[in-house]
Amino acid sequence: MIPNFLKNKLATYSIEFTSHVQIRLLQRQISREILIKHLRECAHLKVLEQQSGGKDEEKYKLWFVPHKRIAYVYVVAIKDVAKKIIVITAIKQRLSWQRKVQGHDK
Repeated sequence: MIPNFLKNKLATYSIEFTSHVQIRLLQRQISREILIKHLRECAHLKVLEQQSGGKDEEKYKLWFVPHKRIAYVYVVAIKDVAKKIIVITAIKQRLSWQRKVQGHDK
């Protein structure tokens, strides 16, 4: 379950994209609109992992699973003083491939 303080920040802080993530969005066929929708609504957020961040920021790795076969992983930095979320990278994973590989490992 996502903590309320984080949910409120994701819903209200402004969202900025690094140049790295803008390239990755194109390469990985992820639309900015989907990414923003995921961050704002948090309906499909399944896992969140806090990472070490820089000074005056919190850094998170967020896993969204809106469909059985696809997951989106975003790394974001949240800056409370500036009230903004900086999207660092975005990854699109096809879960069906992961399940097939896991099945062969057993």
